[in-house]
Amino acid sequence: PSSGAVHVGEDLELLPDGRKSGVRFIQSYQLQADQVEANVCGALNLRHIELDGVRRGMTVAVPGAYRPTEALVALLHNVNESHTLKRRSEVKFHTGTAVLAGTCRLVDRDELPPGEDAVVQITLTEPLVVAAGDRYIVRLPSPAATVGGGVVLSARGEQKLNARTGHVKARLDAARRAIEGGDLLAAELLVGPSGLIAESEVLRLTQQVPEVARQTLAAKEASGELERLGGGVWLVASRLEETAAAMKAALRAYHTEFPYSVGMDAIQACRFLGLDLAVFPQLTAALCRDADLVVRHERLALAS
Repeated sequence: PSSGAVHVGEDLELLPDGRKSGVRFIQSYQLQADQVEANVCGALNLRHIELDGVRRGMTVAVPGAYRPTEALVALLHNVNESHTLKRRSEVKFHTGTAVLAGTCRLVDRDELPPGEDAVVQITLTEPLVVAAGDRYIVRLPSPAATVGGGVVLSARGEQKLNARTGHVKARLDAARRAIEGGDLLAAELLVGPSGLIAESEVLRLTQQVPEVARQTLAAKEASGELERLGGGVWLVASRLEETAAAMKAALRAYHTEFPYSVGMDAIQACRFLGLDLAVFPQLTAALCRDADLVVRHERLALAS
């Protein structure tokens, strides 16, 4: 195991397929055992899982703890002495025992010379389980050569990033500092696709058992990194400006189309952000810290 522990009788999930199973028995170094812990070699006998249903690179985990992804954001260090990585390159992605083809795109520069670092988005040809903090290596397929490797910042890399945008660069820099300090959750919150996130997703991204995950969430709230909006939704405080900017762009289009309307009603505003109606009061209270946004007659509008 790479983290935690596995016990006989425990229910597990085989990923990326998502099949559930129970642990019938465990061997560790050829001896039968009741459990096997992180960084110890172990063999698991799983109920209802045939050998031909398991392949290299699969992951077993507590059900619901991880989700397969086909896109991730990571830090990459070029260790190749002669190859300069271009803005977009076809690569072989190695992590754990998995090897998958993928595309590596530089986010914050046009090329990556030997010995330098960059933020990259890697899109894979198949789903794979990775998480913030995982280490990886990338190789060129032809001619075969190791480019380098690094650490995953976020396994939720489906949204295209443009680090030339001020707020994106700032949060990528903050995510780099977070991952270097061992704060995996902060990296995910800073790099993920939205500054608004469901509580269930925050708890999952902690990569911790439920009781510890809730303590981590409480600590993030106490530090001001996360703000409760109600309805099971949280705001990543450092991404408020980004969220407000998206809302202002939507309102500019709305006011142009409906010039005689006071503003967006709660249903329209929440639908735009993909949120439940119950979030509207706390959401607008946060958004209206931006002087360009106001609530008039229970509708969200541009102050102008």
